[in-house]
Amino acid sequence: MEKYCTMTYLSKKITSGEYNIIKAIDKGKCYRCGFNECINNCPNCIELGELKKDDNLFKLKKEIKNPQYIQGNKNILMTELQKACSDKMINQYKRNKDLLVWAVCGAGKTEITFGVIEEALKNKENICFAIPRIDILYDVAERLKDYFPHTKVVVLNSKEEKYKDGQIYVVTTNQVLNFSNCFSICIVDEVDAFPYEHNPKFDYAIKKSLLKNGGSIFYLTSTPSVNLFNKKIEQFIINRRWHGFDLPVPSIEPLNLDSLKLNLKPRKLKRVLKNYQRQQLWFVENIKQGEKLYQIFKNSTKKFGFVHANDLNRRDKVISFKKGQTNILITTTILERGVTFDDVDVYVISAG
Repeated sequence: MEKYCTMTYLSKKITSGEYNIIKAIDKGKCYRCGFNECINNCPNCIELGELKKDDNLFKLKKEIKNPQYIQGNKNILMTELQKACSDKMINQYKRNKDLLVWAVCGAGKTEITFGVIEEALKNKENICFAIPRIDILYDVAERLKDYFPHTKVVVLNSKEEKYKDGQIYVVTTNQVLNFSNCFSICIVDEVDAFPYEHNPKFDYAIKKSLLKNGGSIFYLTSTPSVNLFNKKIEQFIINRRWHGFDLPVPSIEPLNLDSLKLNLKPRKLKRVLKNYQRQQLWFVENIKQGEKLYQIFKNSTKKFGFVHANDLNRRDKVISFKKGQTNILITTTILERGVTFDDVDVYVISAG
C-alpha cells in the first residue's frame, strides 16, 4: 500500500500542478485548525499566518521514500518500569491505539519513546514529536540524533524553515497544524502545558496529522489534567525516577531581598554561594529580578549565567551549563520543565 506524506500551508509561490488545492475556509470551517465559526477569516490559527475566506491551502503530496532503518550503537539502560512502558507503547502502536504515559519528573520519558520510534522507522514511517517550548525542542532533537544517528531528524518552529524532508519531525505544538495524513506516531510532550491544554485546535491538528489508515498518539506528562483524564485514554504510570531515588522534598526558608535595592548580595544567597557543592539553578519570578541578581553576583568566585525567554543566546547558555562551564544559572520559568541536568541543586527565589 502506498504511503503519502502531506503538508498543508498557504503560499502564493506554489504552482497548482505540483499540489492539491483545497479551500482554507469552507462553510465556516477552517481546514487548518478545525475552527467552525469562521466568517471572513479564521481567528483561531492566526499565529501561522492569516487565512481569509477566499484563500486556498496548497497540499503537498509526496510519496514517502524513507531509507531502510539502520540501527545505531547506543543502548539505553532502562528500569523494569521503563521497559514495561516501552513495550506497552510498541503494543499500542501495532494496534493503532493511543496511550497516556503518566510519569514522574525525571522518569526518562523521552528515552521511553525510543522503542516505539524504532518500530515505526523499521516500517519506513514518519514520526512527529510535538513539544510546547523551543528550548526543549533542541534538547530532545539532540538526544534523538544521538540515539538514531542514521535517521534524519528535522526541527520545525517559527525560526526554522517551513518544511524539510525528514523521518522524525521534532516540532513546536503550533507547527502540527501544518501537517495532514503524515505520521504513524505523534508523541505529544507536556500535554498538560500551554498551548495544548484547553485548546481544541491541537486535538484536531494531532489527529489530522496521523495517517488516514491508522496511527497512534502518545501523551507524555508528569501532571495530567482533568481534561486529559476525560479523554478516557489507556494509561501507563511510572511513579519512580530512573535512578530509583525519591523525589527531593523542598525546604522553605525566609529570604530578605531588600539588599537588592542597594545593589548588595542578600545574606542568605551569600551563604548559598559559600556552601556551593554542585551546579545550581536559581529560579526567579521575572526578568528584572534575574538581571538584578546576575549583575550583583556576576563577579563572584563562581561563574554565573542568566537566561530567559527573550534571550537570543539562551540555547548556548543552557549548553554551557550542561557542559559544566557555568556554575550557577539564574533562570526564569523557561527552564521549569523539559530539560535534564546531572546533579544540580535548585533554588526558587521569591517562591510565593
